[in-house]
Formats: sequence, C-alpha cells, structure tokens
Amino acid sequence: MINRNEIISILAVIVSIAVSFTLFKSFAAFPKILLAVFLVVLINVLAKKVASFYLESEIEFSPWTIQRYGFKPGYYFKRPFHAGVIFPLITALVSLGNFVWMASLIFEVKPKVYRAAKRHGLYSYSEMTEHHIGLIAAAGVVANLLFAVVGYLIGFPEFS
Repeated sequence: MINRNEIISILAVIVSIAVSFTLFKSFAAFPKILLAVFLVVLINVLAKKVASFYLESEIEFSPWTIQRYGFKPGYYFKRPFHAGVIFPLITALVSLGNFVWMASLIFEVKPKVYRAAKRHGLYSYSEMTEHHIGLIAAAGVVANLLFAVVGYLIGFPEFS
C-alpha cells in the first residue's frame, strides 16, 4: 500500500513542516507540534489512499519537486529539486513564523489494471477522470476538517 520511497518523503516533509512551525518558538514545543503535523499528514494520506482504493486506483505520494529553472527547452536540473521540503522553511523564515507552507506533498493517481475489465458499455474507459481525482483530493480535506473538529472538542488545539 505505501512503499519505502513514500514513507521517506512523507517523513521528510513532516519534519520540515514541524521545524518550520518551531523556528520562532521555543524548541520545547517541537515534540507536540511534530505529533500534530504527523497526525494531520497521516490522516490526509490515509483518507486519500482509502478513497483511491474505492475508486479502483492507486495513489503515490511524493514531495513537490521543481525540474525546470527557465523558459528555454534545455533548462532542467540534473536531479529534481525537492521544493516540498525546502518551501516550508523558506516561507517561515520570510514571514518570521507567521506563515508556513503546508502543501508540500503531491500525489499521482493511476488506475488499477482491472478497472477497464469491470467497466462495460458506454463507460468502458480505464483512465482516471478529473472528477475521480478531485474526489480523492477532497477526501483528504474532508477527513482533516472532521478530525480538526474532533481535536478541538478533546482539547488538542495544535491539532485543530
């Protein structure tokens, strides 16, 4: 379900966001903020994985990367630059801790092999439509909103 590269990239983004939140605060708050960020990202990832399972697709997470640095066709980095790990730190430094970039993970959706075999008639295509990808993305947002309300009700304000 979740491969090794996904786990490493998700953990790198979680640590980067948690460090960004604690740059201008005391370091004693780091474990609590790390736990809150871990729960938020974990809930989002699991909700999207479940939604993609029910929509007969596979989803793979990776940090946001930048491959080009100019407009000319040959202006590419040799290796993609992992902006999803660096951007939270940059935005926290520029805004003096008032704003932290949280949208650091991207996902790729691929249909499962048996998706085309199960479809018949007029809807016999196997590609993922934008509607399906939107439903998968919305599942993560809705799950985070629901758990934010739960976190607020149980007295965990860092989570909400």
